[in-house]
Amino acid sequence: MKRNPTYLLGLLAVLVPLTYASQASAASGKVNDYQSCLDLVQKNPADAEKQAAAWRKAAKTDGALIAATHCEGLALSAQGRHEKAAFLFFDLAEAMTGAPDTERAKVYAQAGDAWGLAGDYAQARRAFGYAIAREPDEAEYYIGRARQDALAGDWKAVRSDTSEALAREPFTIDALVMRSTANRKLGYPKASEVDINRAAETARHRLDVLLERGRVRADLGQVAAARVDWQDVVRFAEETGRADAPEAQEARRLLDTE
Repeated sequence: MKRNPTYLLGLLAVLVPLTYASQASAASGKVNDYQSCLDLVQKNPADAEKQAAAWRKAAKTDGALIAATHCEGLALSAQGRHEKAAFLFFDLAEAMTGAPDTERAKVYAQAGDAWGLAGDYAQARRAFGYAIAREPDEAEYYIGRARQDALAGDWKAVRSDTSEALAREPFTIDALVMRSTANRKLGYPKASEVDINRAAETARHRLDVLLERGRVRADLGQVAAARVDWQDVVRFAEETGRADAPEAQEARRLLDTE
């Protein structure tokens, strides 16, 4: 299945350090503490992976095991080895029985994002389901699962998950854009118009907002207004050094075909 580059950009968002691991690991002068391992991920992820794996095998406390495993997963992700990272993150989240639900949910979400980057959307959605089970009032996990829904082409699921997110945080731009896209794909451009206009009220220069509003306007027969939106996407992208952004490329394609 062809992947949507706009949604893929969002999948990297939660592959970030873990607070619980940082608190649980002991400080030292070598790569056997969390921060030094994270620093090495930035400089040399392949070396960080090897050192984190060795640290994990030698870990004598639960805190060190969690920190080493999480850093190893981040190192794998930094190398583009997303499937292996996903399994590592998921197994880690399952093992973190002493951690707060907020931290376990983050790791389940990281597993979901890594599986999404690997193209396994079913596993990705499952992992986000585990995150939601532990943090049911956190909009970000519904948005994360909605990205996987979108990549899988399940627009009814996108609409459902983004609606759950917006029930918790009504002005979340990512959720508004995705629900607009879902309703448009499902044949409800008027409903799309409500969401995308709401998004544009506070994010009028965001490329994804303008791109989607142009598509909605085109579906409503407002072709001239749609072209203005797409021209703005290209102009704003060029003015901010993002001429090759996926949204700008898609806007140029639409301007050539509409």
